[in-house]
Amino acid sequence: MSLEPFISGGQPNLLTLLTVCLKHPQAPVRQSAYALVGDMAMSCFVLLRPHMPDIMSELILQLDPEPKVDFVSASNNAAWSVGEVALRYGRGECHNGNISSFVDATSSKTTQSSDSGRTR
Repeated sequence: MSLEPFISGGQPNLLTLLTVCLKHPQAPVRQSAYALVGDMAMSCFVLLRPHMPDIMSELILQLDPEPKVDFVSASNNAAWSVGEVALRYGRGECHNGNISSFVDATSSKTTQSSDSGRTR
């Protein structure tokens, strides 16, 4: 069964709602949205592809080396989703473009994370 008619044809559009939820002020809403991005990356990346610039910028913003307790689960889901998206780009499931435009920002956030645990 193809998911495309259900995802693309819904009113309001699921992917439009998803991008709104990625910016929601409540961490549990963002946490669920990040999980949905990861699940969709695994099952229907082709549908996510046109929205990846907006989605990746929101996911990268959530990568926090020391998130507040209330944001830990959202940050974990964002990191997992970034990984799932990277895997799909790496498999060539995306024909127009690649993930290189997001690598610097992701590396910067993850480097901050690893550096924060070091004693100076």
